[in-house]
Order: sequence, then structure tokens, then C-alpha cells
Amino acid sequence: MKRNILMLTALLLAALVLLSGCKTGGEAVTTEPSGAEPAAPAPDPENCHLLELPDGEQIWVQDRDYDGEFDLQSMNFPSSDPGGNTPPRAAIPEGFAQQAVLDYESYAAWCTACGVRQAYDDPTKHYLLIACTREFASGAYARLADVKLQGKKALVWLWDSVEGYYPEASAAYVLTVPVAAEAETLELRQVCTHSQAEEQRRLHSTEITEHSDGSIDVHGWMAYRYIAELPEGLLCYCLWDGAERIYLCTDDETMAEYDSGVELLAEACTPMAEQVEGTGRWYRVGKLTVLSTEKAAQYTYAKPVIYLYPEKETEVRVKLKLDGSLSCSYPAYREGWTVTAAPDGTLTDAAGQRYNYLYWEGACEGEFDLSRGFCVRGADTAAFLEEALAKLGLNRREANEFIVYWLPLMQDNPWNLIAFQGAAYTERARLEIKPAPDTLLRVYMAWKPLPAPVKIAPQELTAPARRGFTVVEWGGSELPGEGF
Repeated sequence: MKRNILMLTALLLAALVLLSGCKTGGEAVTTEPSGAEPAAPAPDPENCHLLELPDGEQIWVQDRDYDGEFDLQSMNFPSSDPGGNTPPRAAIPEGFAQQAVLDYESYAAWCTACGVRQAYDDPTKHYLLIACTREFASGAYARLADVKLQGKKALVWLWDSVEGYYPEASAAYVLTVPVAAEAETLELRQVCTHSQAEEQRRLHSTEITEHSDGSIDVHGWMAYRYIAELPEGLLCYCLWDGAERIYLCTDDETMAEYDSGVELLAEACTPMAEQVEGTGRWYRVGKLTVLSTEKAAQYTYAKPVIYLYPEKETEVRVKLKLDGSLSCSYPAYREGWTVTAAPDGTLTDAAGQRYNYLYWEGACEGEFDLSRGFCVRGADTAAFLEEALAKLGLNRREANEFIVYWLPLMQDNPWNLIAFQGAAYTERARLEIKPAPDTLLRVYMAWKPLPAPVKIAPQELTAPARRGFTVVEWGGSELPGEGF
């Protein structure tokens, strides 16, 4: 039982970020010594934003990767006790874990001592060094969101995570950022991805009711997220520390008919002592009844296509940051697309193959905004789309390709509810384009068939004038069901 408990703890903690999880915007890890003079107000990051959760807590959410200079390495260390339970600390070089600002000599000496590739050799720079390890993990990963200097302090916004439970190795990453020599201290601020932020929002919206007999009732999305496909009303065991409220599972007898991943949690979470050994945390052990299983809907982002119109023939690099999974792309998406674009929109890859646009399709969890839109008779769909797409800035060629893709799915329905999306789409499917376009048009339609008309506040459709290097994207999602 004790081994199972430790396995559970390792698995669940591996799902959180390495250093301190998605912390609040005001919390940070800093190397600044006590007694330092008060610093000027911290500069705002350019690549992430602060999100307030329903209970008032704030978290940083990453929008883009840092576009400055940095080096990121991932690595693994073999266990000092292969096949055993001893954490493989001996295999990790002494002094490896770092979160500091180093001068060049100290940085070079650390690289040599720890056997890490030295990425920079400029003696006039200081180096922000974040080297983090994770025992019993198969991989450790990080994404740098932003770096800002505040006097002698370097502020770093960072996302990191681990992957898998692997008892015979440790994983690590090393992030190095060259900065001006004036930098002396480092302050780290953890950030979340958009999908993690949505998960946090739903977790903080979950209602939990305690009863005198020790049972706990759970309303909301958390019940679905952490108990998988279990029926409502099922009696379960709960580990809850009063804050994170995420360790849920059923008893192993009931779980025998469900998938093995949840069964493992069930086996490890059968009633136990209040303290989980080795974690330093105390938990309440009780029973709960799942009263609801709300789940975030997952939608297919269908045929988003990207047109590139530079003013002159230009090599363009496009990256898609999708809070979900990419299912198809053409040309093939390999950590991005790199093509030579002509002013008429013709795209040519390195092999000389030509394309009209970049195509992708994928799936993502989240809700679309249907607060405003249009209810359109199926037979009127073509005429409606012609008018709407012109207002949204598509030219005749782009509008024609949009309509011939969607019209066969919509014209025979009695009615269609149509809502063109803004942030509900663009924040979950972010584009990074180099060189940056002067004009970016992203037209995304969420729609569903209806058996009868409904009332909905009309949506105002506008678009900026096309000027300079213009990028145009269109796509859509058919929402399930016929209700509204």
C-alpha cells in the first residue's frame, strides 16, 4: 500500500509544474537578498497576461514564446539504483540545480562541472541560469514566455512541466538567457498555458460541500476531470488538502470495470492515514458523491487555411500554438511552416512545390461565444455568407473557397445559428508569423443546425483595411446538437 501511495503522489505531482505549479501572479521565486532597496514597479510582460480566477486568485497565462535570445536543453540522468525505489540523486551532478544570475566565468565553470553544453561564450554578459531536475520522470520541459530587466533584477516568466512516471531515471532541463552585465538577481514567475488556465478556472468554480459524517459532495467540472467516465451518484473516496482539491478516485472494487489508469488511482487511494508519507502534506480522507459530471466540450477546428500576401516575394515562417491536438496539415507541419510567398498568394516550399494556402485541422477543448450572432434559414445561407464575409474582409477568392466548403453542410438545415468568433478562437489557436504581418484577418465561424428559429442579439461585423503584408485565415466548427 505504501508503495502505491508513493506512486500516486509521484504521478499527481508530475502533472503540476516543476518549480511551484501555476502560482498566483503576485507569487514569485527570487534570488534577491533581504534588505535590498525597494525596486521600481515591475514592467509588464509582452507575451503573457494576468488572469483573475472566480475566487480572486490571479495566474499568469502565456500567449507567445519569448522572441529574444535563449538556449533550452532537456536531458535525462540514469538511476543510481536501477529497478529499485531509491531516488537517483547520485546520478545528478552535484550543484546541478540552479536558479541564479551568473557571470561568464561562473557559467562556464558550472557547464564544465555538470557536463552541460556551453551555449554562450561572451565574457561581457551575465547569464540567467535555471536548471531544474525531476526524479522518477521520463521528461522535463519548459517554455520561456518573457524576460524583463528591472534595474539589477531580471524578471523571468516561465512554464515548465514533467512527463511520465519512470523509476529508473531522472529528467532535467537547463534554460540559459544572456543578459546585460548589470543584472544581479533573478525573480521567476510561473505561467500557465491557455488550456491549463481554463482548467484552473473550472477548478476554482467547482463547489464542494462537506457533511458532518466526513462525506463531501462535489458539483462541477472537477468531478469529471479527475474521475474520468464515471456515472453520476457513484460513491468515491477523496483526498483533499483544502486548497488544491484534485485528488479524487473510486474504491478499487467498483473500479474494476473501468479503465486501468483510473483503477491504479483507485487502488492507491483506498482509505489511508491522513498524512501521505514523504510529501509533507496532510489530507482529509473521506467519501464523496459525484453530483454532476460537467465536461469541457471538445470541438474540431475544421479547415482553417492561411493565405499569405507579402508586398514582395518573401520567405515567411508560420507557427501555430494550439491548445489542443493537430490532426492534419498540408503542407506537413514540422514545428512550423517555412515558405516563400509571392504577392499574389502563391506559396513555394524548399522543394519547389507550390500551394495556394497553408491548411491545418485539429481539436481543442473550450466553449465558443454564442452570445451574439445570426439565425439564418438554411436556404438563405449562401447569400448570408457572401454578405457577411465581405464585411469581415475576405476577398472574392477567399469567400468563394469558404462558402463551397461550408455550404453543403448548412443549406439543407431548417435553420442555422451562426456566430463569428474572436478571442474564444484566437486565444486557443495562436499564430506566430515572421516577418510580422501589417494586417491580420482571422475569420472563424461557429455554427449549429436548428430545427426552428431562435432569437439572438445581432453581431456587428467589421474588418481593418488591408495594407502592407496581409495574412488571412478562415475556418469553422460545427457545434453538436440541435438545441440552443
